[in-house]
Amino acid sequence: MAVNKGDLSRTRKLATTVLKISGVDPDQWLYDQYQAVIDENTDTIVKALGQVAKNPLAANTLNGGKSAVERSQQHE
Repeated sequence: MAVNKGDLSRTRKLATTVLKISGVDPDQWLYDQYQAVIDENTDTIVKALGQVAKNPLAANTLNGGKSAVERSQQHE
């Protein structure tokens, strides 16, 4: 079942309030959750990056068809 925006917003507000009351910084907690997913999936990430390195055309598609130089210039 997909989560709708209203339910997500209510859940986020309640969880944020509980974390704050418990003395936990919600931003730090969320960062830690994201980092745990990355840490638990390092092998998958490394394999995917290896595939991208072997196939530059796939990397170009993933980057929206822009080179690294073009992407960096967009942020200037």
